[in-house]
Amino acid sequence: MRIYHGGLLYDNITVLIMKKYYSVYLLLPLLFCLSFLSCSEDKDDMVEKTEFFLSASELNILTGDKDTIFIDGDGVYTAVSANESIAFVEIVDKEVVVTSDETGSTVITISDTREDIIAVPKQIVVQVKEYSEKFLLTDEFLDIQLEDETYRKEIEDDCKKNTIMSLGNILEFTFLSAINGRFHVYQKQNEAPVFDGAFLWNWGYFVKTRIPEPQPINVLVIKSDNSEYVFSVQGLMVICFSVMREATKSITLEPRYTLIENLTEKYQQKYPQAGISSVSSHQVIYKESLLIN
Repeated sequence: MRIYHGGLLYDNITVLIMKKYYSVYLLLPLLFCLSFLSCSEDKDDMVEKTEFFLSASELNILTGDKDTIFIDGDGVYTAVSANESIAFVEIVDKEVVVTSDETGSTVITISDTREDIIAVPKQIVVQVKEYSEKFLLTDEFLDIQLEDETYRKEIEDDCKKNTIMSLGNILEFTFLSAINGRFHVYQKQNEAPVFDGAFLWNWGYFVKTRIPEPQPINVLVIKSDNSEYVFSVQGLMVICFSVMREATKSITLEPRYTLIENLTEKYQQKYPQAGISSVSSHQVIYKESLLIN
């Protein structure tokens, strides 16, 4: 039997062969998809699914402070901070070490980097808050070296007149980052400040290059709208003996700082005939909490 199709004449055998190959042609895409799925399943079977845990998913920390969250797992971990200007993070063994820089909030993501492991990353929400330190100015003196002593009293009076803080004042440093913030001077507690300004105090806490332009270590810069004061800072850990309300006694090591302002150039220009070799102001401050026990 012969069949006409599309203007052409075919016999039965030819028609059967054409139908067979046409059916195979239609099945090829289906066979390809089944083969791909089979390979994917084999690959998934080769990857191990695991999980790790963190000791905390939230962290509240003060500016310039450091805290640690522990990892419970056997992986190789990395940590990434969404905003390193707020919180810097590094992995030390199985510990997530977070160091705060500026106030604000950010998210830290912890991941297992092993290629043969599937583990859902974990996140830590970090809140960095400002904090304040208060100091009491307990001692001050001027060191004046000059040839003509008739100018000494005049220089002393001028220094006292132009200083931003004096004996008995309370100095408040409000840290908005690890090294800078707001600065206030009070004559007494709970009174309006007699000086408002800002400060930059790099005591070498951050040695890494997270500070865009590293400042000299142990230098305190205080700024107001019209003036800038630069102090070198000498720190000392002193032994403090305190008696608490419960009559318990404690001995602690606490910081005492001496702020030294070099005024030599200023007074050499103001009194060129005085033969001035050096003028410096020294002000000693203690943490206020040490003096109210």
